[in-house]
This record gives sequence, structure tokens and C-alpha cells, in this order.
Amino acid sequence: MRNRAIARADGGSFSGGGGAAMLAAAISFAAAGTALAQDAGGAVAPAVAAPMPDSLSEAVLPYSPYLFDLAVSSLRTVVAITYDTRAYDPVRRNFVVAGLRLHRGPFDARVAQLRLGPSATLLQGLEVDTRRLPVDPEFRDALRRLDSEVVRGDVYLAADFFANADLTVAASLDFDRIGRADLEAELKGFHILAPLGEAAGIGGDQPEVLGSLGRVRFTYEDAGLAKPLFEAIGREQNMGGEQMQATAAALARPLLAGYVAGLPGGVSPEFVRRADGWGEVAGRFLGDPKRIELLLEPAEPVPLDLLKDGAVDEAVLVRLNPTVATEPIGRTALVDPDAVPDAGGSVPLARRLVDGLGVPRDVGRGVALALADTAAGKPGASEIAVDGMIADPAASLTAANAADAYVILTLARTRGRIVPDAVLARATAFLPGQALAEAEAQALAEWRGSEAGRVSEAEETRAIAARDWRALRKLAFDHYDGTRRPLSMVRAFALADVAAAGGDRLAASLRDDLTLAAGDRRLALPLDAARQEAAELWRRVLAAKAP
Repeated sequence: MRNRAIARADGGSFSGGGGAAMLAAAISFAAAGTALAQDAGGAVAPAVAAPMPDSLSEAVLPYSPYLFDLAVSSLRTVVAITYDTRAYDPVRRNFVVAGLRLHRGPFDARVAQLRLGPSATLLQGLEVDTRRLPVDPEFRDALRRLDSEVVRGDVYLAADFFANADLTVAASLDFDRIGRADLEAELKGFHILAPLGEAAGIGGDQPEVLGSLGRVRFTYEDAGLAKPLFEAIGREQNMGGEQMQATAAALARPLLAGYVAGLPGGVSPEFVRRADGWGEVAGRFLGDPKRIELLLEPAEPVPLDLLKDGAVDEAVLVRLNPTVATEPIGRTALVDPDAVPDAGGSVPLARRLVDGLGVPRDVGRGVALALADTAAGKPGASEIAVDGMIADPAASLTAANAADAYVILTLARTRGRIVPDAVLARATAFLPGQALAEAEAQALAEWRGSEAGRVSEAEETRAIAARDWRALRKLAFDHYDGTRRPLSMVRAFALADVAAAGGDRLAASLRDDLTLAAGDRRLALPLDAARQEAAELWRRVLAAKAP
């Protein structure tokens, strides 16, 4: 499961005037509680319980219309707020406001539709009337030239926070007669640590940013902004707009070459040639500003520390692996999903179907293909299957594939993949007691063939030989959590029962909890199979020489 938080609705949506703060306050107040979106995190046994929301925000959002009413009632003493309708959309799990209007003094804004969800915010049909706002004269002149003194457009902001502190963000700003900018970025292990002060003795007096930068894509499509921008800059340089544009296009290449030449440590001829290509693309865009795209695609995330001023050198830029183009980078190929053989080309058809990449999405069929590819030993096929089962368990998990799916999901969790309990529970629901025990045994057998499995099995053998009840209890919890060892309630019970027989009280509590949960059907655990496995382990204990 993942932690998700709502992107701030006021983040960059408006500029200028106190009314922007008022709208931010209204939206933020209406979303009270949603910014705390987080769940318990960590793996737990797939006990079948009443469905719970994935996050606090999802639990609060059904009540958001009432919170919004409270916010509106309070803020109407500060700003004039009206709206047409407000409701909770249970399908998209969004709070929706239609016809939102805010007005005070020179500030006037409208939003045709505001959607606020667990991880995304959409302002559709946004209008901000700047005609009475105190703005910079140059900015006012640019808006007039664009016929956009009433700024109209759409704003989309999204952020997904994961339990391991990974963060993915997406933003889209699309304004009529101005342009559209899109950003997608991945951050790994992202933290902003507040300074603790000198008294704490650790850290400095400035916030510390931790993490690494993964894939980043930025795209800009001009719809009119470039011309008045060149004209404004040209006036400062005593040039006309067209002259300024031509100058900028001509200087792009040499300016970038000068920056590259000044990188610390020097640069290689190959990198100079590569940078010259980026400069040529930049110059072409400036000369005819329609569309430009920047893609950073590092093979491994690049630590943010390396992106500080003075730290960027050729090696860092090579690791970032930039591509700049005026045409779409990596355009998705459209394929026929019924073509034989695999129509996916360089991308497996299973991946295309699971992701809806160049073909209408069909997760069920994609997972079926991925499971067949896994059985055939194709690399990466099991990861595709796991992605599909997590994305759409209802379409991808069936009685026919439940055993294979359980094995793949269990091993994925053991390798560190976050597999929601609800997905495992759905697979388990198709497996009667003996079938579940066999699926767990298969997962264990496959895992034991791996390097990590062989190391852990040696650890278990040593614990049995030494009659180390504490170590055996820890192994039982590993199987219960599905972290260091494959998720297996049968094995967890067996190891806990043996450790409890040796006198470990915590192991006894785990054994008893598993027994009670299986008895009242909160947990899918075939007790007969578990007790038989405990008996076999106990015979190994008795056969070992006492330490």
C-alpha cells in the first residue's frame, strides 16, 4: 500500500492579489484532514477484515461536502463565495464543486469545476480576471497582447507518496492563448529535514533535502506567449521582438557551449558534441517556438546532493542522461493486440495491455499473458503480472490463476515490492485450505532456490540445531509479515509452535493468535497442514544434538 497526499490546490494556480490567498484558504479548509493522507504502511498478514480506505484522505473525502459548507460559512465574512453544486463522487473518490466563484475588491475568480481527490487536484475552466488587479505594467501589456487579461485555462496537480518515501509528481498548466506546460518527475527517498538548531547537536541551521532524482519529463507547447515575451525582453535591449528572437536563437548554441566548457573538471570531446546537439535543438525552438521537450532518464536515481551549485560536472550530466527535442520523445507505437506473434515489438504485449500503452487497456488479458511468459521463463514477466494484479485485482485474479498468482505476489513482497493486502486476500479467497498450503509451499520452494533463500534456510537450520527459540520465533514473524521470507501462515504457525514448545512466550502468543484467527475465519490458515509442518520441524529439533 502507498501513502498518498493531495497536491495543494493553490500551488501555482493563481498569481497576484490577496484573493489568491483567500481561494487557497477556502480550498485548504475544505480539504481539512486530506493533507494528512497516510496509511499504516508495512506488511501485515492477509487477514480478511472489513474494507478500509487506503488513506485518511479517502476516509474523510465522503464527508467533504459538509466540511466545505463549514468552510464557506466561515469564509463568507472575508470573501464573497458562491457555487452551483457540491458533491462527493464515489466512483472517482473526489470532492466536486461546480460553478465556484470568489470575489472581493479587485479580485474575481471562477472555477467551472473543482475536483479534489486523494492524490490529485483539478481546476477545470479556471478564470482569473486581472483587469482590476495591481500587476506589473510589462505583465499587463503582455496579457493585452495575448488578449488574456481574463486568464482562462485548466490546472492539474498530483502527488503520490509511497511508504518508502518515494514521490511521483505530475503537473499540467494549460492556458488559452498562452501555452501548456507539463511536468512529470520521480523522487526516491525524498525528505525535507527541518533544522534542529545548535542545541540538538546534529544538522545545520538550514533545512536538509534528502533523496535522489529519477525520471523527469518536461514539455512546453507555445500558444502565443513567446511573441510578447520576446518583445518585452527586446525593449529592454533596445531591439524589436523579431530581432530579439533571432538573436536568442543564434546565441543558444554558443551560450550552452560556454556553460559546458566551464564545468568543473573539464569535459570530453564526446560530451561537447552531445551538448552541441542540445544547443541546436534549443536554437531551433527559439527560432520557431512551437514545442520543446526535455527528458531526464537516468539508469539509476541521481542523489540530489550532486545537483547543487558547483557540484554538477560532466559525470553528473551523463548520469542524468538528458534528451532534448522539438518532437515527442519515445512516441508510443500503436499495435494490434490480436496480431500473432506478440504484437508488442520491443515492449511485450503483456506490458502494453497492463499499462494501456499503444493499445486499449486489458489488464486481465495482460496478466494472463504475463503468467504464461513467467511459466516460460521470460525475464521481467512476473513483474508485469504483479503490476497488473495490483492495478486491477478484480479483472486479473481468478479461480483458475489464483495459485500461480499467490506464488508470484508472495515472492514479489519478499523481494520488497509493496503488495496491498487486499490483492493477496483476493487471491487467497479462491484457494481452499489445502490449495493455499500448496501455494505457500510452492512459493517457499522457489524462494529456497534463490541466493537469499539459501542464506535464510541455512539460518533456520542453524537455529534448529542450536535450539535457538528466539531465532526461530523471529523466522516465524518473517513468514507472518512476508518480508525477509515468503508470506506463509502455515510456516509462521509451525515455527511459532516449535519456538513456543521450547519456552518462547512471544512465539506462543503468535501461535495462539493465528489459531484464534483461523478458528473464527479472520485468517485463511489450514490448521491441519500447519500442525503437520510443526510436527515435522519438531522431529528435526529432537534429532539435533542438544547444545
